[in-house]
Amino acid sequence: MGYVGFLCKHDERFTDVIERDKYNSHCPCLARYRKMLEHFQRNFPEAQMLTKEQMLQVANAGLNRDQVG
Repeated sequence: MGYVGFLCKHDERFTDVIERDKYNSHCPCLARYRKMLEHFQRNFPEAQMLTKEQMLQVANAGLNRDQVG
């Protein structure tokens, strides 16, 4: 939410699709982001840039594996 707010307010980006001060995703994401960060830090600790496949690995690490299938 803070990142989107920064992009909209300071960079004036996405202002045509995101209403000002309405940045809530309406879903809890912190646990997912923590899983993604843990995967990133464990598997790519020295990475400055990731490949497409590596980015997908990080994104997929945030999925709730109990609900997939």
